Amino acid sequence: MAISKRGNDVMVVDNYLHRRLAIEHKMPPLVSMPALPERCQIWKSVSGLEIKHAIGDVQDFEFLAKVIKDFAPDTIVHYAEQRSAPF
Repeated sequence: MAISKRGNDVMVVDNYLHRRLAIEHKMPPLVSMPALPERCQIWKSVSGLEIKHAIGDVQDFEFLAKVIKDFAPDTIVHYAEQRSAPF
């Protein structure tokens, strides 16, 4: 959101790993989190700015190549963060 707020075009890619692991381990989140498309819509409703999104795995070359071709980013930030508390 901070990058979007600075006037940059932003796209978020998520494979829902955390959600899948939480379901698999029967560990519901402490705080409900809307799915990515809804979070992007909420951001647009409060800021007027659009954050694009794609659901998929960046390890899938065809998926990633299409995302990069379609969005044509100047920069890619790969967070690859893994929450440690429940795991």
